[in-house]
Amino acid sequence: MASNPVMLRRNIAVSEELINGAMGTYTKKIKWPALRRDQLEDGELPEAVYKFWIPNDQRKQELNHLNIEIDKLQIENENLKKEIKGLSTQTSQPTYIPESNYKKIVLYGLAEYYREPENLLFNRLEDLFRDIAQVDLSGYIEDTYRMGRNTSSNRPLVIELISKRMVKYLLKNSQCFQGTGLFIAEFLDNTARKERAQLREELFAARKKGLHAIIRNKQLYIEGKITHLNNFNNNTNKDPHTNSRELSTTMPTNITNPPCNEITSDEQEINTFRKERPTI
Repeated sequence: MASNPVMLRRNIAVSEELINGAMGTYTKKIKWPALRRDQLEDGELPEAVYKFWIPNDQRKQELNHLNIEIDKLQIENENLKKEIKGLSTQTSQPTYIPESNYKKIVLYGLAEYYREPENLLFNRLEDLFRDIAQVDLSGYIEDTYRMGRNTSSNRPLVIELISKRMVKYLLKNSQCFQGTGLFIAEFLDNTARKERAQLREELFAARKKGLHAIIRNKQLYIEGKITHLNNFNNNTNKDPHTNSRELSTTMPTNITNPPCNEITSDEQEINTFRKERPTI
């Protein structure tokens, strides 16, 4: 085939313009010298085409590799879009903030008025605690609401304060409300009320047996030892007449609280419980 250029050109069936155009474009890219017509006539066309085909095949492989990389980037882009959409959905939902029960107390016996404005109720509470416990709650009351259904008067009032220290002080001096018709206690949720009611049932059952039993720090002490409810239930029958809805705590007889009018050195600022600002 190389010795007969006429048959070569007839078998290939390409025009000189097409060859010149293709070779011109190719030589511009790879900077090879242009092929002459006599080289083609002398049978050098297969070699020229072979030299032209090898880099072209390499470029195709590079393009295929680029297509694979583009597909990977598109898949990653779709995954990022889904993540962003999920984050936007999560941020649009309201953030749930668990309610803190450590800043709440329950006041029993306070008169309940129909649709009493909040500011008047706050004023009543501030005057009440100032007169009975000598404590100024101005600015400390954050929220109030009544417990139970509105079927009877004087439902328990839940008072939420902004300071846990104030809650501890009021519970420590709860004896100030003796003889006033009012009573304050710590706030208990449903789970805590059930646990406290069970503790009281075991407390009454142990006392009926003549045992010394007290509840201290949310634990049952029988004869001076901590008793777990599971262990005590195996040896004690529950009293069916015990009121499980009672929320008050039986305090030990050997624990006494200071009188309301006695002010200790650490509590001389109980009127405000706020730190004094330095003066210049």
